[in-house]
Amino acid sequence: MSSIFDLVQQQLQGDGLRRISEQLGTSQGETQSAIAAALPMVMGGMAQHASQPGGADLIHQAVDAHAGGDAGLLHGGAGGGGLIGRMLGNRHEQVQQGVSKASTLSPEKTGKLLLLLAPIVLAALAHKRKQDGTTPQQLPEVLQQGQAQAQQHAEAEHPHLGGGLLGGLLGQIMGKL
Repeated sequence: MSSIFDLVQQQLQGDGLRRISEQLGTSQGETQSAIAAALPMVMGGMAQHASQPGGADLIHQAVDAHAGGDAGLLHGGAGGGGLIGRMLGNRHEQVQQGVSKASTLSPEKTGKLLLLLAPIVLAALAHKRKQDGTTPQQLPEVLQQGQAQAQQHAEAEHPHLGGGLLGGLLGQIMGKL
């Protein structure tokens, strides 16, 4: 069985990365670096939200809406705005600024990237649910594991994200939503 991180990575390969780069108006290298910084934040925000009362059910409902597999890529992130705002809450701007600082993207392009990533994660959760029957009660753990894998991947593939920058921002997000 694939992890949520593996499923998201599959969507972000080749054509998926090209489409996101085109939507952002950035090179694929810039986009990869920004995704590496943003993905742990998105998954961490979703994990934090899923652990709150009613949060897992809300995410599970959003998963139902993205059960088409790659809806996030095909529809330019449709539906991600409200969701990512709820997941990150009052830390949305802080995440946007942190990812912008960690990557070469402007805060505006970083905001758009966050909107694009949320439905991709939801589509991966839909695939995982179909694959192994993930329940709403399992979402916090599934997302926390995905966040940890995304962070490890980011720090290994993009050393400038390691240490305090990514870890510090994640700590703020996970601890204070």
